Amino acid sequence: MAGRSRPTIPWIAASFWPTDDLPKNPFFAKAIVNRMWRNFMGRGMVEPVDDFRLTNPATNEPLLEALAKDFIAHGYDSASSDRNIAARGRISFPESDEIQSR
Repeated sequence: MAGRSRPTIPWIAASFWPTDDLPKNPFFAKAIVNRMWRNFMGRGMVEPVDDFRLTNPATNEPLLEALAKDFIAHGYDSASSDRNIAARGRISFPESDEIQSR
C-alpha cells in the first residue's frame, strides 16, 4: 500500500509484495477470484488453483478477467464477489427421482 514503509527483514518484506500496489498486481485479484470460484464450483478456472503460468491458461479467461475486475471495482470485497460468482455459476442438480432410480 502506498505510504507504508517496508520492513528490512527479507522474508517479511516479501510478504508485503502481493498487497503493496494491488491495482498494478495482475495476479492477486485473479488468484483470489479463482479460489472463490473453486470453493463454489469444486474446480477453479485455473487448475492447480495457484498455477497462473502463461502455459496454463484459464478455462474461461474472459470470465476470470471480468470477475477479477469486479473484485477490484468493489474494493476487494469478497461478499460482493461471492454473490457475483453465485449468480454466474449456475449449478444444476438432478431431480430426486433421477437420484433414486440410480
